[in-house]
Amino acid sequence: MLVYGSNWKKAEEIALKVAKDAIYDFEDSAKKELLNMSEKYFITSYDVETKLYMTTRDNWIDMRVRYVVDPRQRRKIKHMLVQKIIQALEQEEDINLGTATSIDIMGSSQITVNRS
Repeated sequence: MLVYGSNWKKAEEIALKVAKDAIYDFEDSAKKELLNMSEKYFITSYDVETKLYMTTRDNWIDMRVRYVVDPRQRRKIKHMLVQKIIQALEQEEDINLGTATSIDIMGSSQITVNRS
């Protein structure tokens, strides 16, 4: 999740680069397998390239990476990708992760609670 006002173009480039570097072997293997299957069976080639899709929400920009991976390694790879992408994005001063509401609350120097 990116806060509005973040450099979303830069965030998109960084997330895609990190994901493609980490997933390259799986993507390459999937392309080869599909090519082999298309020689035996009547199937068309499928797009297995790593992609990023963004959606706007009320308080943030939602980024989703679509990638191909061995189903038995899905959880491990997802965890690794999330860690690497967050680490890369946190290095950038013009990219803020979170939601606008969480940043506003965290940025407040004083919060007053009135009990009636």
